[in-house]
Amino acid sequence: MTESRDPAGLVTRYEYSAPLHLLTRKILPDGSTLEYRYDNTHLQVSEILNPKGESYRLAYTATGLLSEEIGFDGVKTAYAYDLNDRLIEKQEYGNQPDAEPLVTTYQRDWQGKLLRKTLPDGQVEQYDYDALGRLIAVNDGQMPLAWEYDIANRLVAEHQGWATQRYQYDPHSGLLKGSRLPDGQQLGYHYQHSRVQGITLNEQPLLAFNHDNAGREQERRQGNGLVNRYQYDSLGRMVEHRLQGPGEMGLQPLWEQHYRYQAQGELASITGNAPREYGYDARGQLLSAQFPGSHTAVDRHSVAGENFLYDGAGNRVSEHGERDSAPGNRLAFFGDRHFEYDRFGNLAVERRGKAHKLVTTFAYDCRHRLIKRTDPHGQVTTYTYDAFNRRTSKTVEGQTTEYLWQGNKLIAETDNQQHWQTFLYEPGSHRPMATIVGSSRVNSPKVRTYWYQNDHLGTPHSLTDSQGNIVWRGSTAPMGN
Repeated sequence: MTESRDPAGLVTRYEYSAPLHLLTRKILPDGSTLEYRYDNTHLQVSEILNPKGESYRLAYTATGLLSEEIGFDGVKTAYAYDLNDRLIEKQEYGNQPDAEPLVTTYQRDWQGKLLRKTLPDGQVEQYDYDALGRLIAVNDGQMPLAWEYDIANRLVAEHQGWATQRYQYDPHSGLLKGSRLPDGQQLGYHYQHSRVQGITLNEQPLLAFNHDNAGREQERRQGNGLVNRYQYDSLGRMVEHRLQGPGEMGLQPLWEQHYRYQAQGELASITGNAPREYGYDARGQLLSAQFPGSHTAVDRHSVAGENFLYDGAGNRVSEHGERDSAPGNRLAFFGDRHFEYDRFGNLAVERRGKAHKLVTTFAYDCRHRLIKRTDPHGQVTTYTYDAFNRRTSKTVEGQTTEYLWQGNKLIAETDNQQHWQTFLYEPGSHRPMATIVGSSRVNSPKVRTYWYQNDHLGTPHSLTDSQGNIVWRGSTAPMGN
């Protein structure tokens, strides 16, 4: 393929080297280029040049495994393998190749399963398996993790420190029938044609779903009486979303949005509640976002729109004169904010305000996880993590919030005041459906359930209580803040 043309007529071109026809250059619709170079042994990519001319270099072992990489920012990482081509060591030099590296070592069994990981600071993570080779425990010395399985190889229990989640399955279909959350709440799942049709909370209706023949959700009924309805175009994209609630004459409209897309597939506009209009460049990067009629406090937009600029590598910059403000994909400044990084590319210092006197500092552990933040007023926030890099706690001024996870989804949080909050998600996704709030303190209010109302991306725009009343409303800017 030497040329591709999208529905809007934008052309991407490809150039190759003879005689092996390896891709050497990709010319994007705006004229910028990506270039590729290859080694002479395995003909694997050895260098990538971005549109700014910056280089990402790669080297390989005799068997074709990655042995070294040096990023656009000069950060170097090296890898070593055993005779069976299994990773046994990682060395991280940062952008100082002569500095002492951070070394992580991996010990494996004869099958290649990871048994022991030794981190650069000497901390050891131990991995244990059952007779069938299933991971049953990970112990990093701080937050032990454990898993239990049934005879059908299904996960039936997950332990994180003091908390446990349990799962039950239908004996006939094998589908998930129920789960017991860390706070003791019980979820039940009901199916039609192997697709979740309803979810109950402590045997009370929480959510009910209807789908079309293509498996797309058409209707969602919440336990507080609110109903979400969705429509799609022939490409499966959502084009209409309506939220309705009970009224004197039946269901009454509460909120709605309509979505229109550009020929390339990007979202062009939203009409209805919280209207938006978007513009893009030839590379599909967002250039503008307009907010018609969004001067109200509810919409949280004090301006009629925003414009965005990027450098050649796709990094967002704040002014035309700042096209070189992100060398090596490290943003040096944006507006009045100036940034400094450690040798591994982690943000270390942010300076802003008059004479850059407002300083926020960040500290990381040997796995590059944020463990401490100090704001300009001296307030310190600290963080801890488990072996899978999931945040397990945050402490601010002696107040600690602990976090519990279901895979990579935050399932619950609790504080040292005995308050807890559980989060429920759409099946198979990270879109929040509902949240349960409670407390184990004596004479505390009973457990309360709230339902999320989401936009087309799954981002919550409001939270409603058991009566359908809005208790929280939010608005998200195009870049996520």
